[in-house]
Amino acid sequence: LVPAVAGLIVGLVFIALGSGGVKSSASTMLGSLYEEENLRSLRDAGFSLFYLAVNIGALFGPLLTGLAQVHASFHAGFGLAAIGMAVGLWRYGRGRSALPHQPPPNPLTPAQRNRAILTGVLLLAVLALVVGTGLVNDGNFSDVMLGINGVAVLSYFGWMLFGPAFSNTEKRHVRAWVPLFLACCVFWMLWGQIFTALVVYFDEEVPRVLYGFEVPVAWGASLQSVWVLLLSGSMATLWTWLGRRQPHTPMKFALSLFVMALGYYCFVPYTRSGEPMSIWVFALALMVLTVAELLISPIATSFATKIAPRAFRTQAVAVSYLSLSLGFTASGAMFDTLYDPKAQADFYLLLVVCSLVAGVALLVLIPMLNRMLKDVD
Repeated sequence: LVPAVAGLIVGLVFIALGSGGVKSSASTMLGSLYEEENLRSLRDAGFSLFYLAVNIGALFGPLLTGLAQVHASFHAGFGLAAIGMAVGLWRYGRGRSALPHQPPPNPLTPAQRNRAILTGVLLLAVLALVVGTGLVNDGNFSDVMLGINGVAVLSYFGWMLFGPAFSNTEKRHVRAWVPLFLACCVFWMLWGQIFTALVVYFDEEVPRVLYGFEVPVAWGASLQSVWVLLLSGSMATLWTWLGRRQPHTPMKFALSLFVMALGYYCFVPYTRSGEPMSIWVFALALMVLTVAELLISPIATSFATKIAPRAFRTQAVAVSYLSLSLGFTASGAMFDTLYDPKAQADFYLLLVVCSLVAGVALLVLIPMLNRMLKDVD
């Protein structure tokens, strides 16, 4: 309906609004299932299974819509995605009546609701204006999004840290969350190279012919989603088995950064020597990076539901997801600025060093964070 880049930007904004509302609300609902004392140690396991479900869609969605685009058109691909969303909405509507009724902890007054609707309409009008006039375009879109996300994160954390609606205990939890949120941003900035540097490496340096079949370049990143499907259940089983003996959230974050350093180090010897990396070694390196992902991504969402202020639960989960946006935006900037095809070893070594530095910094903070979170984790 809206042509060219303007249509892409408008469409992405609406998709972000829809998916953000669904994921934040679904995560909050899932967290509410583990409020009882005897279930709290199972929360991370539950979120690992939830992450498995999300990645089933993340794997098959692009495959199906991609086939529709290749064999029909872009309209068919986007149309198929819209049909899938409609089916999901219909299924949720059918099963919604079976869910227990939980009144909102701080319902909006009619005046507040009207102001929220008016604000949303005004923001959409501003979006249409800036896109229509070319103020936001494909050249500056990522910078604009980084700025918007940064302002949103600072505003929300400022509100939770200094707002009168939150108790001192809740503010203490939020203060402990700040370094963990920054660790998530750093993680996604580095991990996001799977979709940039590793795609280039898989295309140019990895022999992709397997038993006479040439593996498409696009399957390199999809392989990581396969590892998520294979390993998420095992991680959920591990957290369930460990129960109260499992590491606290800050330690899981630190372990994730160290494991990611190991995953990227797998590429250093090959990029230094120029020797081609076997596709099997590439797959194993992706497996290591996937373990790092499973140590932080579902755990971060689970943690947000633990420490979220009572009157701010869904918003706190949404703030947690902003770390992905900040991290991936920075990841693209990092690749554009620092990646040199003639010095790939240096780039991968930089990823290793950044992971280790972030992990060590978090490790130093763990005793303090554990004290601040003694009544949560």
